[in-house]
Amino acid sequence: MKINILSPGRFHVLDLARELDKNGFDVKFYSFVPTKRAVSFGLPAHCSASLFLPMLPFLALQKIFCGQQWAAQLRMWVQDRMTAWLMRKCDVLIAMSGDFIVAPRKAKRQGSKVIIERGSKHILVQKRILESIPSNAGKKPVPDANVRRELACYELADYISIASEHVRRSFVEEGFDVNKLFVNPYGVNLKDFYPMPSAKKVYDVIMVGGWCYQKGCDLIVDAIKAMNLRFLHVGALVDLPFPQGDSRFTHVDAVEQSRLEEYYAQSKVFVFPSRQDGFGMVLSQAVACNLPIAGSKDCGASDLQGMVELPEYIKLIDDYTPESVTKALKEVLKAYEQMDGKVYAGEAISRLTWESYGKRYAAFLDKMGGGNLKVLHLIRKYDVIMVGGWSYRKGCDLILDAIKAMNLRFLHVGALVDLPFPQGDSMFSHVDAVEQRQLVGFYHRARVFLLPSREEGLAMVQAQAIACNLPVVGSPDSGAEDLQKMVAKPEFITLIRSFDTDSVKAALTEALEKADRLVHNRYAGHAIDGLTWEAYGKRYTQFLNSL
Repeated sequence: MKINILSPGRFHVLDLARELDKNGFDVKFYSFVPTKRAVSFGLPAHCSASLFLPMLPFLALQKIFCGQQWAAQLRMWVQDRMTAWLMRKCDVLIAMSGDFIVAPRKAKRQGSKVIIERGSKHILVQKRILESIPSNAGKKPVPDANVRRELACYELADYISIASEHVRRSFVEEGFDVNKLFVNPYGVNLKDFYPMPSAKKVYDVIMVGGWCYQKGCDLIVDAIKAMNLRFLHVGALVDLPFPQGDSRFTHVDAVEQSRLEEYYAQSKVFVFPSRQDGFGMVLSQAVACNLPIAGSKDCGASDLQGMVELPEYIKLIDDYTPESVTKALKEVLKAYEQMDGKVYAGEAISRLTWESYGKRYAAFLDKMGGGNLKVLHLIRKYDVIMVGGWSYRKGCDLILDAIKAMNLRFLHVGALVDLPFPQGDSMFSHVDAVEQRQLVGFYHRARVFLLPSREEGLAMVQAQAIACNLPVVGSPDSGAEDLQKMVAKPEFITLIRSFDTDSVKAALTEALEKADRLVHNRYAGHAIDGLTWEAYGKRYTQFLNSL
């Protein structure tokens, strides 16, 4: 399969090009990155199709007139057309969103599939967020020309590749076809990033990236001052003043990626309260360095929660206030003190590498070539999840026998009550009860939800599983039958016929087959609105009014 990858610079797609080449694809990487520099990041020279020399005058203009939109637009206009003229015919074209329109159109006319790489939220959602930033008042942080180019790319795309769930949700909110989204979290180079437990911890907290309002740095300042911590920032200063002269704050200008490890090693925890970040690659770096993370819901932290072995070392910031950042920092600093030599990513660290990222992309391309792709979401670690007390009443004895008989990977989240949990059996994983807001990370790690409860009014965890789009296997005595009547596609809720192992096995087999067909089509449909607390309250209000 011939693959052309189009990018203005290096970004993550150079890593993608390198990994796809390793996986046996015929790859050409078209960019203005000089071949010698591309090779320094591991890209084979035969994969590089550098436009550096012909683009040099336009790159110089963009640098001279830094901040002038006409210079940036001219560079994009020229590179798009030059790439379209020079690039070879291919089976699949992968292009960075917003930068290329003419080249993808040409590829489509030649019969190629087009994948657009989008690193951030849907452009209209991103625009609203950036326009709400006080320092952008009266400005246009996202030029109209950029919006038009982005939307044109979305129209051209056969698929859009994104890195996190919150980005996926932003596209769905804007009415984009969910079946054209491919979610694949970015990787990290484990040769550059690894734990250094013996290193002296000079700083309590580190943040890597541009020092700006968008990344929540105003909140960091307030939280660090309130807690009187030692803080290190590594990166460029953008649109917020850095508190120079305050001994609690240290700033280091942006450094080569290979040097970042030494700064992570000097710090206890990582903070990233970004208001808008597709998937902060610095988060994966922090995980690889074994730093507990306090991250926002809009940066990819929740996706990482669902990938690591011990997700309690990644805390989500509730909202964009100094108080919420302070709370999350207290939690991760406490977690740091209790690590006791644990590496919280565990064996899952292998799934955070660029190699794993490339393999997931390769599987996506292979299935796309077979013509049967809908959406791939390739970070599911468990076949089955159950949330709640581990007890006989909830049918956990049946779960135990069914999982062993079917040789599945099982995750339990909750308290251990009156049944022993099979600790030491590699098929079974247990996590103690967590706060409700953390559960979504666990649901997203599994394919199917199971609750063969012998007695349950209406288990709220089943509604949570439906909201997370997991097929449900439930008993007639757990409320699953009621939920069947509420969702748009009731076939994705399977009832256990009786309380025995064979019935649980049969229902699980059926549900797992359906999970493979479901992917990201929401089986609740518009009925999901009827499962909210708001809808519950309205029904109760109607009942009270009828009294």
